Amino acid sequence: MENDKDIVKARTTPKDFFLNLGWLLTLYGSVVALLNTVFGVIDQAFPDAVNAYYVDYTGGIRSSLAWLIIIFPIFLVLSWYVRRLFRIDPSRREVWVRRWFVYLTLFLSSVAAVVDIIVLLNSFLNGELTSKFVLKVAVILAVTVAVFAYYFIDLKKESIGEMAAKAFAIGSVAAVVASIVWAFAVIGSPMTERARRFDQERVNDLQSIQYRVINYWQAKGKLPSSLADLSDSISGYSAPVDPENGTPFQYQATGKAGFQLCANFDLSITPYLEPYPSGYAAPQVMGPFGQWNHNAGNVCFSRSIDTALYPVSPKISPVSPVK
Repeated sequence: MENDKDIVKARTTPKDFFLNLGWLLTLYGSVVALLNTVFGVIDQAFPDAVNAYYVDYTGGIRSSLAWLIIIFPIFLVLSWYVRRLFRIDPSRREVWVRRWFVYLTLFLSSVAAVVDIIVLLNSFLNGELTSKFVLKVAVILAVTVAVFAYYFIDLKKESIGEMAAKAFAIGSVAAVVASIVWAFAVIGSPMTERARRFDQERVNDLQSIQYRVINYWQAKGKLPSSLADLSDSISGYSAPVDPENGTPFQYQATGKAGFQLCANFDLSITPYLEPYPSGYAAPQVMGPFGQWNHNAGNVCFSRSIDTALYPVSPKISPVSPVK
């Protein structure tokens, strides 16, 4: 018995250690990225009215997607290579580092399932939407049970392990592809995100122009006739232009204290409504009370300055120098 252990230990090479370590890390990274992606999509697709303010989960989903798209293929390649080495030299299945990592995976998957269910149950007891709770529990159980079952079976006979490996590979690829497709259906394509960021820049620029128009009114008691009047050679300010194509924003005075700001938008941003609209995308809000919500295309925002809230600054006569 002692001789068998010595033989196994002698076959544990640095290559065995780092291959199995890489497999372990990419497995854990893939599982975490998959769960974060699916959980973020569930939160985004099923907004909960118990939350007073809309929470945008798309940033977290994109970050998880980036990890998943890179880490998961590396895990597949490492798994394929390790199992190829098993077929060439079956004794590699019994090296101590692999068995330790497999048992560690079994232990951590069991702990993760219990801890995550406790956390999700706590969220449910705090009033989280029932459908979100059920979906998250189903996902965490499906992932942890699949990982546990595969590596538990893999410790058994070699023939059973090969069959389990093929089933696990097909199932994991299907799950990852489905989660990626669902995520893009919810958050939109990279081109949609690019258009959304351009629209956000437009809103930021219009807010800046609106602030400058109000300052102009308070300083001079009148509205600027054009955006060129807002230019200040001392501060270096000039009215911003469209971030995508460089065309000037449209401005027009509509009365003594009223004006319009117009811009061309790529996407529609809908108001925050109750109940939540159907479909995947959760409602979005631009600015306080959604005052910058807009449709796609040319949109004008009408503003009227409250002269009591923003009074004209009193004119101060210059002090004559003392002779």
